[in-house]
Amino acid sequence: MVYLTHPVLLALIALPLVIYYLLPSGKRSETPIRVPTIPLLKRKVRRGSRSVFISAFLTFAALVLAAARPVQTLPELEVRTSGHNFVLAVDLSASMTLGDMQSDDGSEISRIDAVKAALARFISLRPDDRIALEAFGDHAYMMSPLTSDHELLLNFVKELEPGLAGALSSTGEAISLGVTTLARQTSGGKGVIILVSDGRDTVGATPPAAAAGFAKSRGITVHTVGLGSAGGQDSGNSLDEGDLRDAAYITGGKYFRATSADLLSTIYGNLSGIEASDSGDHYYTPTEELYWIPLLAALLLGFLTAVLIRWHHG
Repeated sequence: MVYLTHPVLLALIALPLVIYYLLPSGKRSETPIRVPTIPLLKRKVRRGSRSVFISAFLTFAALVLAAARPVQTLPELEVRTSGHNFVLAVDLSASMTLGDMQSDDGSEISRIDAVKAALARFISLRPDDRIALEAFGDHAYMMSPLTSDHELLLNFVKELEPGLAGALSSTGEAISLGVTTLARQTSGGKGVIILVSDGRDTVGATPPAAAAGFAKSRGITVHTVGLGSAGGQDSGNSLDEGDLRDAAYITGGKYFRATSADLLSTIYGNLSGIEASDSGDHYYTPTEELYWIPLLAALLLGFLTAVLIRWHHG
């Protein structure tokens, strides 16, 4: 369907005809109407050049039609939109090598392998969202920026190895980096951080509570997941639930503790449900501007008018 954005302008098409028929045929009046093209056209018409007037009139009509902005509606399109940005922060301290996470078949696997499986599940549950991957140990690093390329993201998940970012744990720095990443890579700076760790903040310069306050000030929710039991197998890097629980509480998030690979996977599945996606099927009707068609016609008709005038003068 084609419609005009400013249909009222079409009334101007009659203006040359009104002026032409209102102009006196003899001498000019004391207050003549000065319309540059009309007197010339009347002289030409008197000489029998009706074609000049018709061509000029069509040129003017085409210009008015272009100014009215004809628009064509195109077939309706279906678009999938997404509403969330996630930062998945993973503790890669040395204790993540411990093989104390029971899998669904009863065997024990390492903490990092359990985390990898849980992350892969979470990513599969969020096909329309942008997700970033962060690793932290002595310091925090972004392994992948926010991306919709989940195949690429899963490749980065496979590369997660304890010690990659140092042997200790900097939970506060990890939260701060997640907030900064969301602020820089999203239009409104909003998003969700999901952080998993099996130890206390041992080296970071930023306390987890302070980092959580920073996240809250930016409208970012932090969910935290603790691995193992308080005290754990690794006495040098035991689970500090207090820091993780406080970081979640301050931002309005939730804290979970996972003691098995199956429970960890369930937790990430639950987190996907908590942060319900705003994505879905939306429809819109695209349009195409057609003003260039009458504008081109006006250009051609104007050229024709000039040729006719020159020919009749000749």
